[in-house]
Amino acid sequence: MNEIQQKILEIFIEIDKICVKHDLRYYAIGGTCLGAVRHQGFIPWDDDLDIAMPDKDFELFMDIAPKELPDNLKLINSKTLCERGLFFAKVHDINTTFIERYRNGIASNYSGIYIDIMPLSGVPCNKIRRKIFCSLIEILIRLNEKKFGSFDIGRTKGGKLLWIVTKPVNLVVGRNFYMNLWKRLTSKCKFDDSQYTAYIWSVRLKSLNLVFKKAWFDDYVVLPFETTSMRCPCNWKAYLTCQFGDYMKLPPVKEQESHCGENGIVDVKRPYTYYKQLDKRMRRKEI
Repeated sequence: MNEIQQKILEIFIEIDKICVKHDLRYYAIGGTCLGAVRHQGFIPWDDDLDIAMPDKDFELFMDIAPKELPDNLKLINSKTLCERGLFFAKVHDINTTFIERYRNGIASNYSGIYIDIMPLSGVPCNKIRRKIFCSLIEILIRLNEKKFGSFDIGRTKGGKLLWIVTKPVNLVVGRNFYMNLWKRLTSKCKFDDSQYTAYIWSVRLKSLNLVFKKAWFDDYVVLPFETTSMRCPCNWKAYLTCQFGDYMKLPPVKEQESHCGENGIVDVKRPYTYYKQLDKRMRRKEI
């Protein structure tokens, strides 16, 4: 476990304390669940940690966390991040820096080392309605990205064209326009009342078929994770197979990339505000 992973684990331990205290459900998902199963901890090259909470528990955590997190940990969500609509939440260590490669240069999006906390809602049982539902979610998230993103950072030619086409509308609609539509859509299918759940925050929800049987999340199992333990979906085998296929097989070396990337910045000793100020000084110098 490296320095970044150690900081991430410290954040997780504090989140877990709150969830246990208030009886909030959560599950390790994605590469975090895979790491717990395959490596009994972090995937060696990984630098993030993802957990998901059923919609009801997620909303409760949003209310409780700001009051009970230690002073060095702060909650980030759509209400606190000024230049990007966020369809999930983060808890970050304000005394550290974690700037993802595609956020480098957008100072208002800088943060400390963090954990992602995702909401899980239900999705329609009917296959056709489910496809329409997932398509609408993808569209809303993509439109939201165009509203908050710049023209050139991380964009394909098609992405730049869509940015130009949607710019007139995005200048008129409110800051949370797409977020509010997304909330109205996802609130119609509650996690506890559904047979299926999904990555409702993902721009690739439909294209990657990130839909799972809700029964796989009806309970949790506790698996070892580094020096502690972590809750994973009760049927983690079916869940991981659905998302990753042969999940015990390591990917090719060229695909073993960290979340931050080569052009990102990670600093476990200096706060992200240092880099915000550094960016401001650099811009003044250029001017």
